[in-house]
Amino acid sequence: MSRFVHQHFTIVLQKIHDHVFVQIPKEEKKAKLARLLNTFQYMNATQFDVIDFYKVPFRRVLDLVKNRKVLLEKGQAYVSSNDLGNLIASKLRQEVSHSLAVS
Repeated sequence: MSRFVHQHFTIVLQKIHDHVFVQIPKEEKKAKLARLLNTFQYMNATQFDVIDFYKVPFRRVLDLVKNRKVLLEKGQAYVSSNDLGNLIASKLRQEVSHSLAVS
């Protein structure tokens, strides 16, 4: 890998790392049980117990919002850990494209 590509890749990874995904506490998860299960209808109660949820600004997950794969509340999107990988990959693609376009 060239030094230039390596440098930009390192910057991109740092930006993704700095992007904070806040895991919701178990108490909040229990309080929102009915709404989360209604939103994530593919989950049963057993799956719900083992999957973590993260709160992110809804603007960061517009693809998931478009596909109705998040619970929206007060400008925040509740994202399942199943979809978090897609979110990180999307952010990585976006940052790499931007870095390549600038250079």
